[in-house]
Amino acid sequence: QPSLNRNGKPVPMELYIKANIPLTKDIYGTSIKSAYIIKYVFANRIPRHVIYPLLVKMDLRKEPYA
Repeated sequence: QPSLNRNGKPVPMELYIKANIPLTKDIYGTSIKSAYIIKYVFANRIPRHVIYPLLVKMDLRKEPYA
């Protein structure tokens, strides 16, 4: 996740998914990417240039991010 401090480093976290409905693995990446963008870019107003490199590290976005 992004740092809680504007100048800090991102904090690696493990993600555990407990699905209430059956999900296929191809849906996980899209769901996580969508949740990151909604939560961090739109709700928390963290700039995309901070979030996109994190998505690249998780193999959820291809470079370059501009």
